[in-house]
Amino acid sequence: MALAAFLIALLYPQSPGKAFISGFLAVFLLWGILATMMDARNDHILATRMANLILKSSSPGMMVVITAVLGGIVGALSALSASVLRYKKTA
Repeated sequence: MALAAFLIALLYPQSPGKAFISGFLAVFLLWGILATMMDARNDHILATRMANLILKSSSPGMMVVITAVLGGIVGALSALSASVLRYKKTA
């Protein structure tokens, strides 16, 4: 995901702020949808157990959101890095 966000931001010129937001939203949505689909396939067993272990509550939805946010941050920082690299190269 990070490599894809980096390459897309490198190929399409954007300001660093827009690259950060677009990288975050793209990976957040994709990662969240994939995590939700995988969680629904196993009847929320793993997400519930992980929520009990980490959050001390049985909220599988919160684990999906946390996973999506962490993926979004990785995508955002990767896209931001590419945008800043491209900005420095052209300036």
